[in-house]
Amino acid sequence: MKSNRKIESLGVGKLSDLINDNDLLQAYIDSNDKTPMWDGEVHVLKAASDKKEDIIGRVPIQVKTTQRKTRLNSFDISASDLISYKSDGGIFFFVVFLDSEGKLQKICYRSLLPLTIRNLLRKSKLGKNSQKKSLSVTIYELNESELYSEMRHFLDERMRQISFSNDKNQLSESIPEDREFRFYFTGSSPISVFEYQKKHEIFPYIIDKYTGAEIPVGNDIKIASIFEETDLIIKLGDEYLFNDVKRIYNSDGSVELRFATGFTISIFSESEREFSFSFERPNSLLEAIYNTRVLLEFSSKGYIYINEHKLNFQSENLRKLNNLNLNEQLTELDNLKSSLEKLGIAKDLNLSEFDDKSRKNLLLLEDGLLKKEKVTLNFDESKLINAKIGNLHYLLMYHQDNVKSGFLVDIFKETPWCRETDEDGNTREISIFDLFSIEDWMQIDNCDIMAVISSYNRLLKSSGSFISANNALIRIIAAYDRIEESNKKMELLSWAKQLSEWNMIHSTDKPRSIINHLQLKQRLEELSENDIEELSSLLIECRTDPEICFGVAVLLKSKLQADLYWRKLSSEKQEAYSDYPIFNLYCKLT
Repeated sequence: MKSNRKIESLGVGKLSDLINDNDLLQAYIDSNDKTPMWDGEVHVLKAASDKKEDIIGRVPIQVKTTQRKTRLNSFDISASDLISYKSDGGIFFFVVFLDSEGKLQKICYRSLLPLTIRNLLRKSKLGKNSQKKSLSVTIYELNESELYSEMRHFLDERMRQISFSNDKNQLSESIPEDREFRFYFTGSSPISVFEYQKKHEIFPYIIDKYTGAEIPVGNDIKIASIFEETDLIIKLGDEYLFNDVKRIYNSDGSVELRFATGFTISIFSESEREFSFSFERPNSLLEAIYNTRVLLEFSSKGYIYINEHKLNFQSENLRKLNNLNLNEQLTELDNLKSSLEKLGIAKDLNLSEFDDKSRKNLLLLEDGLLKKEKVTLNFDESKLINAKIGNLHYLLMYHQDNVKSGFLVDIFKETPWCRETDEDGNTREISIFDLFSIEDWMQIDNCDIMAVISSYNRLLKSSGSFISANNALIRIIAAYDRIEESNKKMELLSWAKQLSEWNMIHSTDKPRSIINHLQLKQRLEELSENDIEELSSLLIECRTDPEICFGVAVLLKSKLQADLYWRKLSSEKQEAYSDYPIFNLYCKLT
């Protein structure tokens, strides 16, 4: 029976021979077993030579030799050794398996990078005596042809990780949604990552926006799918043509072609050419209608063309389609679309949010607005109401007729007269759109801005002398400031511009109209010299009005003046101004 020292020497010799057979690798391994944690290193070369300048890097290695016949896929490593390896930048760990006669059975390895070790220690949940305990580490059989690329990859990853591995504050634990990240692997093509991740952890790196530095994420990831754009054209029937086809490679070996929204052709076996057609109804009402029409065409044909190559599908696919009652589904979706159009809603409906409450609200609007029927609502007064239909918000008026019922009023087609009563009991006519809150403007999906302007035009013909759309305008601008969704933001901007142009011509409150018009402009571009001159004149003209002077000072970006006039406002005015868009600009002054 050979001694442990002899067995270790045999193992080191077998490994050295294997490494040195590669002209781009040079093994320097100590076989006297005096270095229990580091047995040596492997020089990785860029050219087969003995020149120092051809050395790319040095890979530290540890070699263990064993004659055991069980547990061939794992090896115990002490926690204290792992901690030392991590501090030193990782190690390439080899296990040489010999039979009872000392003949080589196989060589296994594990690339223990700093973050790999960090995660092994963290997942082991070792207690205070961790230094005295061991971890069972998975090892993989070595493919000789991959040894050079494995060591090159170890050097590259080690360089990226070594400065971060011992600093928890520098490591991110997850990938932010809005950040670019990268990961690295070795292989002949992108889909090689699926084979690579069977033996390696994949660590993503977040790219710093300012320096371009790669910051590693502490947790490793698994790649489930890879997609690529294609130049394929899929034709379904005579009418439907798709050139937005994406090819998806999955980790289970299957390949998919995805097109439109929700259509997938799966190829389960490249050799046997087994095809399957699947689909998922999109949340968009308009896309769901289109896809349902495509499915009806497919169910009638039973085949499609990919770059003029015909693919026939199994009858099982077609049976599933026929069982879906697609004609009934299409009729229901078309009716839903028609009702929304008649109600003046152009925004697309998100079907995932169209619940029973949404359906009841839609029926209510159809009865009350389209059919002009009386409705029963639990309100004891006439008021503005917001009827939510999925992701859509429909703003209208409930006009109470008696205690139990009333009528619904489309305020954009049947603009009702409104009157405002002040503290002295005096009344004046106002636009109903002066009653809209900031939240109303943020949510509304049935707005007709020309109807809004028409309501103010009606005031021009009334007996009142005060005409102004400032109240509505500042709430639209405030809604623009608050909203994040880009399409809605652009819509609010368009409404504000049109209403501000009307207000500049017709408003009898010129100072506030000018301020509102220019604060809207300042959100989009720098004010011109003419604008600044106009504001300066306004500051002189209204020097006794701290509200006007405050607004002018903010637009002129004069913080000292703005602070001065702000202090002159009453506490009630200051509290009211917290909702005003001019206050948002004031808070940004430096």
